[in-house]
Amino acid sequence: MLTTSPRSLLIDRLRARIPRRYHYPLRQLSYEIRALRYRGNRVWCPWCQKSFRSFIQYGSPILLHLNTFCPRCGAFERHRLLWLYWTSQTRIQTTPCNFLHVAPEYMLQKTFRAICRTRYVSLDYCSSLAMLHADLTALPLPNDQFDIILCSHVLEHIPADRQAMAELYRVLRPGGQAFLLVPVDWTRAVSLEDPHVVDPVERARIFGQHDHVRLYGRDYIDRLSEAGFQVCVDAYAATLDAAVVARYGINVREKIIIGRKPETS
Repeated sequence: MLTTSPRSLLIDRLRARIPRRYHYPLRQLSYEIRALRYRGNRVWCPWCQKSFRSFIQYGSPILLHLNTFCPRCGAFERHRLLWLYWTSQTRIQTTPCNFLHVAPEYMLQKTFRAICRTRYVSLDYCSSLAMLHADLTALPLPNDQFDIILCSHVLEHIPADRQAMAELYRVLRPGGQAFLLVPVDWTRAVSLEDPHVVDPVERARIFGQHDHVRLYGRDYIDRLSEAGFQVCVDAYAATLDAAVVARYGINVREKIIIGRKPETS
């Protein structure tokens, strides 16, 4: 969950002046330089296969947990948790599957393209990383196409989130799984949203980030169910050994939210 400072807003404005094709090369170069300042062996990022003296930490005024991200590849604690989950609880990395990656992260896309080869598709509205540019509320994809969907921290940015959920359900194959991670305040029964809040500073104050349009509560599960998903909320992080938690920088309160499409749908 990212907060927004005047500095980050300034960076966003400067980034808007740079041609989009240069964004990720410049970002990766800055990450490589930053990683030198974090050299060490206390923590490990499985996505870039590097160790560091620590991950970079910052908190959120809205949600209680800390986000910790990799100095070199930018992978967050949720990404490292997914790596642990997928490698120990699933066969995603060894079983051929059609994989849809929404809003692809650089290092995750690099890994999945190597694993899935031609079966991997990444999608975003405008990111230069994505293989396909499309609106998540109106996907130009046939029904029942993908065995696995990863949509991590995307839906909180989309006003018509229910329509996006319905589209993700439509393109998921019967029996397939969608990993639908969002920041959730589990103490809140009903999601907090107000379409009249459009100012970035106000959005950061109310929803936790300048480009979020809501803060999900426990009714996020109900929204997914209404779209057709059979929802599983897996507290896998809470089962991890303390040494693993420390080594990978895991938030034990993080939950993995999985939506399955029934075989008979």
